[in-house]
Amino acid sequence: MRKHCFAALVFLFLVVSALGQAGPALAADPIPVGTAPYTVLADPVAHEVYVANMFSDNITVIDSVNDTVTATITVGPPAGGGMSAPVALAHNPNTGRLYCANFWSGELLTIDMPTKSVENTIALGGSHINPRAVVVNPATDLIYFSTLGQSRVYAVEGDTTDPNYNTIVATITVGPYPRSLAINATAGRLYVANTSGWTVSVVDVGPGSGAFHQVVGTIAVGSEPYALALNYSSGKLYVTNRAGGTVTVIDTATDSRVATVTVGAHPRAADVNPETNLVYVSNRDSDTVSVIDGESDTVTRTVAAGSRPYAVACVKTVDGNAYVANYGTPPDSGTVTGIDSSFNTSDTTVGAAPSSLSIDTLLAKAKVFVGNYASGNVSVIDPPGGESSLLTTIDPLLGDRTDTATPTITGSSTSAADPYSRDIIGVYYLLDSADGRWRKAEITGGAGTPSVTWRVAVADPLTPGAHTIRVFAMDVTGATVTCSDGMAASSPSTGQTAAYSFEYRASAPGSISGLVYNDANANGRYDYGEGAANVGVTLGGVSKTTNAGGGYGFE
Repeated sequence: MRKHCFAALVFLFLVVSALGQAGPALAADPIPVGTAPYTVLADPVAHEVYVANMFSDNITVIDSVNDTVTATITVGPPAGGGMSAPVALAHNPNTGRLYCANFWSGELLTIDMPTKSVENTIALGGSHINPRAVVVNPATDLIYFSTLGQSRVYAVEGDTTDPNYNTIVATITVGPYPRSLAINATAGRLYVANTSGWTVSVVDVGPGSGAFHQVVGTIAVGSEPYALALNYSSGKLYVTNRAGGTVTVIDTATDSRVATVTVGAHPRAADVNPETNLVYVSNRDSDTVSVIDGESDTVTRTVAAGSRPYAVACVKTVDGNAYVANYGTPPDSGTVTGIDSSFNTSDTTVGAAPSSLSIDTLLAKAKVFVGNYASGNVSVIDPPGGESSLLTTIDPLLGDRTDTATPTITGSSTSAADPYSRDIIGVYYLLDSADGRWRKAEITGGAGTPSVTWRVAVADPLTPGAHTIRVFAMDVTGATVTCSDGMAASSPSTGQTAAYSFEYRASAPGSISGLVYNDANANGRYDYGEGAANVGVTLGGVSKTTNAGGGYGFE
C-alpha cells in the first residue's frame, strides 16, 4: 500500500513539475498559491481559507472576502532536509489554532492563526510514519491524528490552559493504514477508517468514560474504506469503500453496521447535507455522483459529473448546492460540477486537476474555493445560499432603539435538526458589516446543549444613527470538518444568520435620557420625546419639554 502511495505521489510531482505555476486560461483569474495545493479548508468565522501546498511545504492563507492572499506560513522542510508534504488540516474555532499533518516528515504542527505563526511541532521522526488525517474534538479541544506507517492514532492536548498543552497525551493502536478520521463529539466517539484492514475502529473519546482513549469496537466494512462522512442529524456514519464500489452505513448509537449501499466505481469522497438528509458520493471511475437518501439508505439519484470526480462538498442548507471537483486529465483544465436541490447540474471550468474544495458559508453570498492541484492555484465559485435548521433569534430593544452607546443585545439559538439536534459550541456576531470577521458572543445559558441563550455587550461606542447586528450559532459540525483524506474535502456547517436593525439616539447634554411619553395619538404608542418642540410630559410632578437634541430638559 505504501508503494502505491509513493508511486502516486511521484506521478503527481512529475505532473506539477511539468506544469509549474502556469494553468490553463480561465474565465476568472484564479488565486496563485504554492506548489500542489493538496488540501483546502475554509474558516467561515475568520473569513479565511487555508491551503496546504504539498510540494512547497507551506500553507497559503486567503482572505475569502477579497479573494487575496494575506499570509504564507512555512511548515517545512524538516530539520534533516527533504520534504515535509503537508497533506491534512483541521481548525479549532474555540482556540484559533490550525493543525497541519506533514506526511513525509512525520510531524503535526500547531499554528496560531491570529499571528500566522507555527507555535509547536510534534516530530515523530522518520519518513515512514506518514501522518495522514487530523481532526478536532470541539467538546474537549483534543486533537487526533493518524499515522499510516504505525497504525496509530495520537491524541494531543489542545486546551491552551492545560499544563499538557501541545503534547501527546495518548497513543492508540488501531487497524492497518488508518486513512480517515471522524468525530462524533456528542457521543464521545472517534471513528477511524483502516484502509488495509477493511474495518472501522471505534475509539472512546469521552473524558468521563472508563474506556477513555481505548478502542471499544471494530466494525467490518467493505474493501478499502477510504473516506468518512458523519450525519449528526441522523447519527449515521457513511464509509466509502474504494475498491468495493460500496458505502457502509454505521449507526453510531449502537456502533453497528446497518446497511451496505452499492454506488459507482471507486467511491472516493462523501459529504452529508444534514438539512436534506442526503449523502453525496463521488465515484472517481464512473464519472458520477451517487445520492443516498439517509432515511432509507438507498441510492435515489445517480448524477453525471465530469472526468474523475475527486472531492465533494455541500452547502448545508435546505436548498444549497453540492459541488464536485472533477480532477480530469492534467495538463487539461478540470471542472467543478454544481448539483442543485432539484439535481440539475452545471459545470464551471477551473484550473488543472481540481482535487479539493471547501466553502465559506458566512459571506453575504457564500463562496466555494477549489484547490487546483496541478496548476498551483485556487478557483472561486459563488453558489446559491439557503437556510439552516440551526436557528437564531435576536431579542428586540424597546422601540428598536437604544439611548446608550454601548448597549447589550441578547437572544437565543436552537438546533432544530430532526431527529438528532446538535450541540451548540459557539455564537458569533457582526456589527454593521456583512463580511467582517465575526466575534464571539457570551453564552449565558445552556452551554454545550442544542439550545442556548447569549448576549453581546457592545464594547466600542456606537455613533448616532442606524445599526445592524448579525448573529449565527455554530454547532459541533462546524469545528470537526477536516480534509481528513487529503484531496477529498468537506465543508463547515454553520447556522442561519439572523439580522436585527436598531437605532442609537444620543441624548443632548444636560438632558434626562431613556424617558418616554404617550403622544396621546389613537394608537396610544409610547415614544421618545423628540420632534415638535411643544410636546411636554410630567414625570414625578416635574414638567419637562423636548429640546432640539431630542432629549428632555428641565423648564
